[in-house]
Amino acid sequence: MTGSTFKQISSESQQSHRLRAPLLNKIGEHYDRRALAFYTSFGVRQGAITDEDVEMLKDILISLPKNEEKLLLIINSPGGDPLAAERIVKVCREFSGHDYWVLVPGRSKSAATMITLGASKIIMTATAELGPIDIQIPWKDKLVPAHVVVSSYEELMEKGINLPKDQRMEPILQQLQEFNAPEIEHLKNARDLSMEIADKVLKEGMLAGVRKKELDHIMHEFIIPKKLKNHGRPIFFSDLKQIDTQERLSIELLSNEDEIYSTVHEYHMRLMCGMSSAGMAKTIETPEDEFSIQVNP
Repeated sequence: MTGSTFKQISSESQQSHRLRAPLLNKIGEHYDRRALAFYTSFGVRQGAITDEDVEMLKDILISLPKNEEKLLLIINSPGGDPLAAERIVKVCREFSGHDYWVLVPGRSKSAATMITLGASKIIMTATAELGPIDIQIPWKDKLVPAHVVVSSYEELMEKGINLPKDQRMEPILQQLQEFNAPEIEHLKNARDLSMEIADKVLKEGMLAGVRKKELDHIMHEFIIPKKLKNHGRPIFFSDLKQIDTQERLSIELLSNEDEIYSTVHEYHMRLMCGMSSAGMAKTIETPEDEFSIQVNP
């Protein structure tokens, strides 16, 4: 394609699977792997990763030839249920001889980051994004990280316990009324669940055999991202290299000078535009098949 990819794609009347299949096939051939795309929409409730996706993914993997085990998962998703993400990692490993790679051309956030970290190799463009995997909860009409709520509660409790005798307790008690102790315990468990899943998929994958101290160092910015300060803030390839100072992660930069880059970019844009125009919440496809779920009104 020449000129602006987005402009040319937008001018086309239909973005069907037929138009994308040759691109997906070319990407798979470049990496010598069976390419499979898993895209879920941002900004719609049905775009969250759920257990339903696990079964859809398993169904399409079962249909692949048995002699084609090596898998390249192209992912773009805002995330969702961490338990579903754990199951997707399991499915990808079982159907790839425990050797699946992930290619991130756009955004793989939250629970989708867990799926990415579960791979044996991660390929990212310079502008592709991973994200924190800390659990988000509704709090005062907006979503906030669970660890922020928990740490705020614990800090107030600590202040109350160590309050000097000449200071009044009432301001702290008033702030503590905003919290519910059983809910805080639930959030702690949810936070720990994310850590446990991420820890597990890495220890059983590309960080097998790495010492716990090094693993905890890598996972810290994904679970409690104090430096990032915001759940939506991206973790780029360059950030990953700074986090992984010992170069334990198997990550590769897909440069815009790479011969396959334009094909990956075109495929990504075609699928994104196709999903948007057709009102799709989710799409899983290979060069031969496509499964989609529509956005419900």
